[in-house]
Amino acid sequence: GGEPGVAYQVLLDAARRSGDEELFRRVVQVALQSRAGDQAVIATRAWREAIPTSQEAHRTQIQLLALLNRPAEIPPVLRSLLAITPADGRGPLIAALPALFQRNPEPVRVQEAFEPLLRETAAKPETRFASLLVLAELAKKADRYETALIHVRAAAKDFPDREEPLLMALELLPRRPEAEALITAELQARPDRQSLRLAYARALARAQRP
Repeated sequence: GGEPGVAYQVLLDAARRSGDEELFRRVVQVALQSRAGDQAVIATRAWREAIPTSQEAHRTQIQLLALLNRPAEIPPVLRSLLAITPADGRGPLIAALPALFQRNPEPVRVQEAFEPLLRETAAKPETRFASLLVLAELAKKADRYETALIHVRAAAKDFPDREEPLLMALELLPRRPEAEALITAELQARPDRQSLRLAYARALARAQRP
């Protein structure tokens, strides 16, 4: 009836009383349709408080905070989500972080917001690989290429069978020429890595080093 604020309050109160996830979804939708981002975040916070084991509530709040460019508020929510996620699903959660901030105008803020949490998760076996790659990716976007290379080297050392760290080393090559040593050493040790060899050739072509 043209009173979305009233609808929001009534639905939020009903959702809190009932603990009904469908009602919480509706509350968030009403807030978003009214372009009330702060109210949508409040609704997701209430959703998490009412149903602490709801992965959907956590994910929704993380997505909203990313859209509202509030990266500093995400790590506590992500830490809580990781705690209720099975071990084999934690790495993919971390790996998805950079996609949330593809167009973020303040990559330094994003990198600084997530670095403490990612250093924690990098110390755990089930999330080390994803954490090192995301640390490197966020540092690269923040133009902190030396930091990015440190994380790439750690990932390449600890996970020698994975190609992703070496492909990221190629991305760093224009800014950190020493990253090339990782590639050449790997190709000497494993000359059959054809996809890496082709990627290296393309990087050399882009660098006008035919």
